[in-house]
Formats: sequence, structure tokens, C-alpha cells
Amino acid sequence: MKKIIKAMLFSITALFATASLPAHAVFIALSPSIQVSGTGQAVTVDLVAGELGDPIDTTIGVFDVDILFDNTVLSFVSFDYSDALGSLITNDFFDFTADAYTDDTMSGLNAAGNKINLNLFSFLFSDDLELLQSTVTTLASITFNVIDLEMGEFTDLDLTVLLLGDGQGNDFTGVNARGARVTTQVSAPSSGIIFLMVMIAAAPFVRQMKR
Repeated sequence: MKKIIKAMLFSITALFATASLPAHAVFIALSPSIQVSGTGQAVTVDLVAGELGDPIDTTIGVFDVDILFDNTVLSFVSFDYSDALGSLITNDFFDFTADAYTDDTMSGLNAAGNKINLNLFSFLFSDDLELLQSTVTTLASITFNVIDLEMGEFTDLDLTVLLLGDGQGNDFTGVNARGARVTTQVSAPSSGIIFLMVMIAAAPFVRQMKR
């Protein structure tokens, strides 16, 4: 039954994808991009989507991503979806994650234990999704245990986008996907990064002055 529903919903997505595409260059990323940790600690990263417009006029209605990690360094603990695509209680979305792999040990985790699939399809309309999402929206949170990361070492979490669409079923193109790094130490940021951080922090005040 799940496979039939899945095929129908993806057919609907493909049909809507022929409509006009949104103008915004959406990104999807793991946040924070750099996180300091070490052996025996737990780390949590958020799956976030941004550049959704200001005010919100573009929404995320469907996403399907893979997160690849080194399972000799990290062990997957769990993940939780946010309410950005609706509520599980009121059946606002269909969760394909549990059906993504045949491995029974952990929902969403592949048999090799080094890749997580997160895949949701929302039944809500764009107007409803606008109330749940912001210019940068958290879609899910993923937790790992650090099992072997010594001083001076790091490990990367790679993010692959299989599908990302808006609330009308349009498939985003040119999506910027950004992974994350877990490390035992972080060097001081360069002057360019500091300047970029200042510009991002000042953006809301600039918008307010323009209004």
C-alpha cells in the first residue's frame, strides 16, 4: 500500500514540476556548518532550508535528502522532523523515510550504517506552509554520538539533495547543498568570514531602515 501511495504522490510532484519555477535560489544545509566535539560526546545538526523569500512567498513542500557520514567516527542516534511541513498528529505529511531502506535496525538508516535518508511530502497548501516556515526554516534535527575523534581530527557530513520542491509541487533547480564538519578544534575565522558574518547580522537592520 505504501509503495502505491508513494508512486502516486511522486507522479503528482512530477506533473506540477512542469509549471513555472520559483525565482528564488534556495539553499539547503546542515547547521552548524562547523561544530566542535570529541570522543564520547553527542552532536546534533539541523537540516535547514533558506532563501525562501522576504516576506515568505516560497515554501518547502517536499524534500528528499541523503546524509552520508563516516560510521567509524560517528554513530547515528536519532532524528526528529520539525513541524515545518505540518503536524504528524493531524497527518499533514507523508513520511517516506521509514520506507526508504529495507534495513530494520533504524528507520532511515541504510544497511551499511553510513547514510541517512530524510524524505517528507506535505499535503498542506502554500498558504498553510507560509505560517509554519520562515526565511530560514529548520526541517529536521539529527543526533550522533562521537565514537572516535581525537585531537586535531575532523569528520565531514555530506548532504545530497535527491528532491526539493515548493508547496505547489514545483521542483527547485540550482539548489545549493551544504554539508557540515565535526572537529576537535576550530581556527580563528579569516577577515573575509568575519566581514560576511557582520553583513548577515546587519541585514535585518538594513531592511528595517529601508522600510
